[in-house]
Amino acid sequence: MDKLDNLAKDPTFEGVNFISICCDKCDGAREILEKNDEPLWQNVNHYYMTQSDKEKAKQILGFSSVPFYVILNKDGDIIQSGNKVDFDQIVKKEEIVENEVRELSFDEDF
Repeated sequence: MDKLDNLAKDPTFEGVNFISICCDKCDGAREILEKNDEPLWQNVNHYYMTQSDKEKAKQILGFSSVPFYVILNKDGDIIQSGNKVDFDQIVKKEEIVENEVRELSFDEDF
């Protein structure tokens, strides 16, 4: 998460939305995010997914371990996915504005 947060605040990635989806316990994730006076990973949008939704996502996206990344273009098409992504292939400032690249990261142990 530290790496995603640093990428999210890097001017190179201006126009990219960084999203983390917790597939574990919502309260546990909230405690981690809010345990300090200043919440952690403020440059990443955080969401929660239920166990049944996690199972659907695993089937649809084919993931079985985390972190798992999904890179979408502005039309919602998956342009990269997996446990590692190549940001250099998708993130050129002029392309970000044109394609509105978005990233989802699933962050829970399986």
